[in-house]
Amino acid sequence: MPKETRAGRGPAFEYARVAVERSKNTNAHVAVHGPSHEATRLEAELQLTACIVAKRRATAWEAGTLADEGLTQQQIAKELGITQQAVSSRLSAALWFEANRMMDEAAKSLTRQLKMLGES
Repeated sequence: MPKETRAGRGPAFEYARVAVERSKNTNAHVAVHGPSHEATRLEAELQLTACIVAKRRATAWEAGTLADEGLTQQQIAKELGITQQAVSSRLSAALWFEANRMMDEAAKSLTRQLKMLGES
């Protein structure tokens, strides 16, 4: 790695520069640029996921954070002083589990993209 990112060379740095510039003009401020069509699909998925996450309410973050810590909906309900149905509603409206799954899959895809760059 160079001391300054501007000194970086090679495909990975070139793709990153393009992605950074493009991200400035998207609603989600997310862009992916790479050697395959997978990068284009991944960018669309990440942009949609970022928009979903940005629209979450504070109440969804409360419930979702506890769910991510491994608490059951019943435990979350008790912790927040609400019903289990209210917890379920918050998580569902926020697309909590779906967005988390998308981000997990995106991380795997990004790892594959980086491996492709390393092999070229």
